[in-house]
Amino acid sequence: MTEFHWLGHKFPISNAKTRVSILKAIGAVLGQRTVERNQCLLVLQRVKDKLDYTCQRVSILITVMYGLSTLYHPFF
Repeated sequence: MTEFHWLGHKFPISNAKTRVSILKAIGAVLGQRTVERNQCLLVLQRVKDKLDYTCQRVSILITVMYGLSTLYHPFF
C-alpha cells in the first residue's frame, strides 16, 4: 500500500511506520464495528426469543379457551 484512498482522494504514503499505523487503525475501526454488529444481533435474537415465547403462550391460551368454549357450548 503506497497510497491511501479516502473520500475520493489519494494520499501518498512513503513511510512504512505510517502505513502500519493506518492499517492498525483501520483494523481497530472494523473490529469495533464487528463488536457492535454482534451486540445488535444478540439483542435482536433476545427480542425474537421473547416474542416467540409470548406467541407460544398466546397460542396455548387460545387453544385452552377454545377447548373450554366447546365444553360448555351446547351446539358443539
